[in-house]
Amino acid sequence: MEVSSIQNFCFKGLYKIDRKFVGDNTERFIYSNDDVIVSQKHYEDDIFVYTPDNKDNEIEECVKNDNGKYWKSKPLSELMMYSNLLNEIFRVNYYSNGHKQDWTDYTENWQSPEKDSEDDLPF
Repeated sequence: MEVSSIQNFCFKGLYKIDRKFVGDNTERFIYSNDDVIVSQKHYEDDIFVYTPDNKDNEIEECVKNDNGKYWKSKPLSELMMYSNLLNEIFRVNYYSNGHKQDWTDYTENWQSPEKDSEDDLPF
């Protein structure tokens, strides 16, 4: 899997919203913003919405206006401190990818730095 960096200032809000509280305002917000990422599993009770930082207040207002409830995740940079969470993400990716590790290995082109002849001097 090739990992592209997500700038912390670009994406800030990861929300979990109880599907039974997703009303017209929230649905309109989700489908009218191309830069919002949403899970589309209809059999699950919750949907997950990932928003750019300039849309945080807007989605929160939409859910409140629909009398809904949401949970907001900590920022991505803080979640990176939990190795068990990160391992779970890659474990799920492994199973969803047909039991294949989905990595881009750059080490095959890696070369050790040449040793400097000065490093061999005894003093």
